[in-house]
Amino acid sequence: QQVLDAMTAVYPGELQYRIFEGPFKKPIPCTPPLTTYDAAYVGRRKEVGEKFAMCKSGRKLCYFTDGAADPGNVSVAIVLCLHSCGAHKYMWLQQKPFTDIFQICPDRMGHGGSSDP
Repeated sequence: QQVLDAMTAVYPGELQYRIFEGPFKKPIPCTPPLTTYDAAYVGRRKEVGEKFAMCKSGRKLCYFTDGAADPGNVSVAIVLCLHSCGAHKYMWLQQKPFTDIFQICPDRMGHGGSSDP
């Protein structure tokens, strides 16, 4: 955890463009039509926020962490959650944080808030 904290910088101003609070430009056709993201989902995204690790090369890795309050506890599992191509870190966002699992969910290079490869 100390290594992760040393490379972490949080830029809350940069988060705002990815919150997706407003209505969709075009409703998603279903019954009833979906016009905005679920308020609970938007709230959880704000709650976990985003963090950034800067590489010596200048590349930026965007990620969020969620779950157990003390990842240093021996009973807590630390899980690195990687998304597939064309997805983003928030596919791993849970409705409620796990109490016995600490998630580290990065955007892969070229996705979400991470730099292009």
